[in-house]
Amino acid sequence: MTDAFSIFPRPGLARHYLDRLLTSPNRALSVFGPRQVGKTTLLQHDLVALAQREGIATLYVDFMASPNALELLNARLAQLVHEARMALPKRHVKSAKAAGFAIDLEPAPADPVSGDPGVQLQNAFSALTRLRPGVRLLLMLDEAQELVRQQDGERTMKAIRALFNTFQGQLLLLITGSSREGLLRLFGDRHRASFGLADHEDFQRLGQDFVEAKAAAFNKQRRQPIDIETLYTAFLAMEQRPADFMAYLSFLAINEVRDVVGSVQVFLRTRYPIEAVRDRFQRFTPLQRTVLTLLAAGPCQIASKETLDRVARELGVSVTAGGIRHALTSLPPDVVANPARGHYEIVDAQLLAWLREPGRE
Repeated sequence: MTDAFSIFPRPGLARHYLDRLLTSPNRALSVFGPRQVGKTTLLQHDLVALAQREGIATLYVDFMASPNALELLNARLAQLVHEARMALPKRHVKSAKAAGFAIDLEPAPADPVSGDPGVQLQNAFSALTRLRPGVRLLLMLDEAQELVRQQDGERTMKAIRALFNTFQGQLLLLITGSSREGLLRLFGDRHRASFGLADHEDFQRLGQDFVEAKAAAFNKQRRQPIDIETLYTAFLAMEQRPADFMAYLSFLAINEVRDVVGSVQVFLRTRYPIEAVRDRFQRFTPLQRTVLTLLAAGPCQIASKETLDRVARELGVSVTAGGIRHALTSLPPDVVANPARGHYEIVDAQLLAWLREPGRE
């Protein structure tokens, strides 16, 4: 399919997010969505376009891009300030030399200087408001769960909160991530600077309307069109990941497939080789691997004596409930979730399926 990376507009969802931020500008919004479900695409296209049409400046920052989140945020805001400065009319002429061969320009006012990254962030936003009086900025911070893991994550969150508090009404703050656990830790842990900063929503995944739109051109090229319900079932089986679905249509176009739903697993194993899942699992610590294997077998309460004794037998050393919790929360994003106190579940569908395979060892 030639439009594998084409955009599926979602103006209604973009409108919902922007209206929520404008209605309650003193509250940030936190949105959870697993990777590859279209979250970043919506932010960078639909939401950016809508905000800019309404005169709101936008800045998207992906915290997966750098291990130093505060430095990255400062650099991206400094770039926005630079662009605003370059868009200004030419500075006034201070004086002209003989015959007009040389002129002196009034120097641009110097921005405040500080060695503190948090103060630098405040100074940069102040400079932006001077260059663009009355400006409102929609700041979109993606993969924010990385702030839980990064060494300077707490310092970064303190700087973000201070910026948000200082420029309330001018700064609209949308914080997104692919780990529900990480986001809940950011905003639900009262010992963190970000505690209570944001309201929380789950990202609305693409649905049957997306399947209908993308399958229309595909079915026109087939002698035997595939009904939408069947394709939608396949889309659900791949956890509603749009890029996977587009690649799957290409897979159907070049392969003779009779059992469409059954072919999804064949496609996914080609796209995501099981060896990669096994290798990723082996990179986890022995404690993490043991607990994940227990979770895959069924619900268990990690703080129970039964669980602690079983893990200790498997590892040959004693463990504590705190040690197990730390092992789980140290896993990469979107591996496990904590939907109820003391209970964890595996949300990585590929890993869960592999762990449940008979004789996988």
